[in-house]
Amino acid sequence: MKYNFEIDKVIELISKNILTPAGEEKLIELEPSGEIESIKQEFRKIKEFERIKMEGEIVFEFPDLENFKNIYLKEKVFTPSELFVFLKFLEGIGKLKSFINQSDFLKERFFTDYDNIFFLLKELKGIFTDKGEIRDDATPELNRIRVDKKRLMNRIFGMLKGKVQELSKTEFLKDEEIRIREGRFVILVDRSVAGKIGVVHGYSRKELSAYVEPFEVVGIQNDYKEIEEDERKEIERICINLSKIIWENTSIIRNIYKDLGEIDLINAKLIFSRKINGNEPSYSKRKFFSLRNTYHPLLYLKKKENAVPYNFDLPEEIDIFVISGPNGGGKTVFLKTLGLIINMLKLAIPVPSSPDSHFYIPDGINGIGFETEGSIDEGESNFTAHLKSFKGIIDDSKGDSLILVDEYMGNTDPDEGSALGFSIIKEILNKDMKAFFVTHLNGIKAFVEKENDRRIKNASFGFDSLKKIPTYRLNLGSFESSFAFEIAERAGLKREVLERAKGYSSGIGEILKEMKQRMEKMELEHKMWFEREKKKLDQEKREMEESLIKRLEEIEKEIEHIIDQIKKEKDIKKAKEAKRKILYHKKSLQKKLPEDIQVGAFYEIDGFSSPGEVIAVDRDKVLMKIGALKVWTEKDKLVLSSKKIHKKENVETLTYIPSMKNYSISVRGLKRDDALEQVERFVYESYAQGVEEVRILHGLGEGILKEAIWDYLKRVKFVSDFFHPPYYEGGYGVTVVKFKND
Repeated sequence: MKYNFEIDKVIELISKNILTPAGEEKLIELEPSGEIESIKQEFRKIKEFERIKMEGEIVFEFPDLENFKNIYLKEKVFTPSELFVFLKFLEGIGKLKSFINQSDFLKERFFTDYDNIFFLLKELKGIFTDKGEIRDDATPELNRIRVDKKRLMNRIFGMLKGKVQELSKTEFLKDEEIRIREGRFVILVDRSVAGKIGVVHGYSRKELSAYVEPFEVVGIQNDYKEIEEDERKEIERICINLSKIIWENTSIIRNIYKDLGEIDLINAKLIFSRKINGNEPSYSKRKFFSLRNTYHPLLYLKKKENAVPYNFDLPEEIDIFVISGPNGGGKTVFLKTLGLIINMLKLAIPVPSSPDSHFYIPDGINGIGFETEGSIDEGESNFTAHLKSFKGIIDDSKGDSLILVDEYMGNTDPDEGSALGFSIIKEILNKDMKAFFVTHLNGIKAFVEKENDRRIKNASFGFDSLKKIPTYRLNLGSFESSFAFEIAERAGLKREVLERAKGYSSGIGEILKEMKQRMEKMELEHKMWFEREKKKLDQEKREMEESLIKRLEEIEKEIEHIIDQIKKEKDIKKAKEAKRKILYHKKSLQKKLPEDIQVGAFYEIDGFSSPGEVIAVDRDKVLMKIGALKVWTEKDKLVLSSKKIHKKENVETLTYIPSMKNYSISVRGLKRDDALEQVERFVYESYAQGVEEVRILHGLGEGILKEAIWDYLKRVKFVSDFFHPPYYEGGYGVTVVKFKND
């Protein structure tokens, strides 16, 4: 996986400032740019937005359009509640646009189509009240219907009140309230007289009372139901007309939605920028760096007071820097700072560096040595993985690439690593790429000095020998040791340990020389021993083959003799005996050489009718399992079984339903396979417990983890639905999963 210098962590921090689902979508779609002019345009948007924010805080008042976004997928008739949500959305856009219009630069780039759809906002305002109810005067027809509806309602209530007053003189009326049952207005009376008074629409809990629609109001209530149906149809007609307008303006609405997302993202970048004291430095395709008060963004957030800035220049004429210096002296952090800041600039995110700094913006960045693990699946060591990375760079990369390498050749023999490492450096130099190599190998530093090529330069982070602390300053043209002894002393390691180490250090050269000679001698002795053993084994094999051929000849003669006897004597008893001997010799012919016997294979043993499985081999003996019996036998008594054997496996079926305490799981930061394993177990356990709904927190990132989880959920039969919740409940960083009830 290509190292991204933790830009994903920066994106995650920015995502916490996103206020709308549109902004979340824009953040997911965010792509780096290598075009300088494009980056400058994005930074100018941030500057202009910051300027107008200083004149007044911008309010993001937008409802959730999650359901409404179906307009991007298919035409549908929107409900009154959905249309009211869209009304509030357009009102929010209008307020935001009034802020944006304070900048001519932003005004030309955002919500330019809003005026073309403003009429729809006026239409919607003419339909809905401030509370989201459809106005009586939304249309003349609806106004007429509602006037008639109120008139009928008054008549129904007047007649029901009269009936209540009439029954109140008897003991049959339970109370004077007018209720609704099955869409009809009813009163509550004693069950014994219910059928005589009117139409029964249900009974009380104890069934002693009945909900009755008096006969006197049945006709007028039928008229009321008809006018309610007229009202429903008129409202449906209104919704259809408004929906058609929306369908016809889908492209405009989509553009407005995207503009909202971009403004939200700009605002989120600006909030993050203030936390890291971010700026827009100078940047270009020129291959030099000028660092002025430059910090690693994430370290600056963690410890502002103790963070040490970088202040130095890295000239354009030097293509490759070989960096050395003390452990903990800032070498690795420096490379990570360069990589992360360049990635942030390519995404138009302000960085913690003075405006008079300059950064080279390459098309691509290659980070090697920052992720310490090789590929386990491919059985790779770190050294092999790094070499493959260099091969890819040498074979494919072009001049507009930056290479940042940590712990260069740190996982192999120092002498061979130095020679190979400098040879790779020379090859990369021919590719016209800018590169930084951090190394502790003195051999590579020496090769750089000896080469005396102005395009390759040693550089070192300093170390204060008196204070025994790193200076975090880069010095060109020099190289340093790792100062391991000095740093160990400052860390408090016992003096006797240090003195003993220094003694060892002085004799390392002689020890290595002696070890090398000893290893060469051992390799020669081993080679001679191997040749002797090979000759001995070859001789034994020839003798065994000769013995086997001789045995086969003897068996052949014996079989011929048996056949002659059968022909001469024609004795059934002797024929059966002869057949047994032939079968025995047939098995003998099937014998394998002892060295071919494998654990797990099936053989027959002389004297046993059933085959057995080899479970252990010890020189000339074999441990066999025949049914429940285990027996040791000599190898030469085995015959490879001609029967087809099916091993029986004991299969246990276990059902495990753990107790569920949480109905959500977080897999943010996990690798894809680890996350899927946890999600699968969580989904099955939740469903087994009868949970109706769970939530999976996967974060935004690059969307890879969410896509993998959604692909898995599509295949789970008991999952009825899954989707993102509203932005204030996690939005696109969360997936809600609903299970089937059956």
